[in-house]
Amino acid sequence: FLGNAEQLAILRQGAAVGNAWRRQQEQNLDSPRTLYLRGADLAEEDLQAADLRGVDLCFADLGGANLARVQFTGSSLGGAKLDGARMSEASLFGCDLRGASLVGADLSGADLGKARCDMADFRRANLDRAKLTDTDLAMAYFFEGNSEHLATFDQGVEAWNVWRRENKDVKPDLSGANF
Repeated sequence: FLGNAEQLAILRQGAAVGNAWRRQQEQNLDSPRTLYLRGADLAEEDLQAADLRGVDLCFADLGGANLARVQFTGSSLGGAKLDGARMSEASLFGCDLRGASLVGADLSGADLGKARCDMADFRRANLDRAKLTDTDLAMAYFFEGNSEHLATFDQGVEAWNVWRRENKDVKPDLSGANF
């Protein structure tokens, strides 16, 4: 853990305590403006509705955490583990999620507008009603099967049928594809 242990201890007390502490810190001009929780272990924590705007959570473990309605706007979550996290209605607007793992995360109704999600892993994630306006999804992963098989399928039915005739002994793997 490379972050601030005091800040981590306060956040682990729950969203109400963390949000109150944060409001108090914002009034104190000498307090640091950024929460520094790089590499923190917050797996399975209940942080529902926490104010985590602008927080450095790079490489943090938030797997299985309840992050519903959390305000992450402008936060750094690069390389973070968010597998199985419950993030419905969360605001991830403008976040850095480069290289983050969101396998099986519930992002239903989440706002990922203008987020940087290059190389993020969204396999089996629920993105129902998620807002993806101007989101950078370059090289993000959404598919578990064989990408070569999917690329052939995407060329159309005729190309797929030709490939199938030429590769009779190959079992195509399109698992996880959303048609």
